Amino acid sequence: MTLRLAASAAITLTLWLMPATASPQGKMSASAALELSAASAKSLVHDTSQTFSGVLFGGEASLALGKLSLDLLYLEGSASSDGNEADRDVVEGEVMLGFHALRWLSLKIGPHARSYVTAQGTQRWMFWELRLAADAALGTPTLKAYFEGWTSLSTNLDVAESLDRAQGLQGGIRLEPRGLPISFRLGYRMDHSRLADGVRLETIEHLMLAVGWRFGGR
Repeated sequence: MTLRLAASAAITLTLWLMPATASPQGKMSASAALELSAASAKSLVHDTSQTFSGVLFGGEASLALGKLSLDLLYLEGSASSDGNEADRDVVEGEVMLGFHALRWLSLKIGPHARSYVTAQGTQRWMFWELRLAADAALGTPTLKAYFEGWTSLSTNLDVAESLDRAQGLQGGIRLEPRGLPISFRLGYRMDHSRLADGVRLETIEHLMLAVGWRFGGR
């Protein structure tokens, strides 16, 4: 099954299960969101750099039960080069299993996949990531700041160079109006990979805007 079909099937299943998972006791909850991302990818080899930029669109879904959660993400779009390279389609997906050690702090683990599709073929990047996530209210329960940092545990890349390390972070603000089941999120994300003893550096940045819906409560 391709990344696109797997991610679409997972998010569809989560959305289908949402009415059943919401409970008045708040022990189980679900949420979904539509996300728009302005993304750029920069590849630096020695002193030569190449940049791709474009817009990705997709969705998120999450299920939470007690201290456990399952988070899904799927994005796709196209990116163009600042040079002579051909445009490429981009597909990105995540499946993260989380454990909420505290109400504001959680540990997540799971696969994060990215594919670049061109007329010459498909290049795939697969990371198994360990993440630490936190959030805090900004003076009012309706406005929160969030942060995630991650590092790769193992990788599978369709590139010639070996991976030295991969890591990243994201953060932003989330508005959850009191009494309404909707939320708004503005965030920034950066993924960085170091290959071939630093000969090649890959940096991907996202500026993200999302609108979500909540079902039930934790």
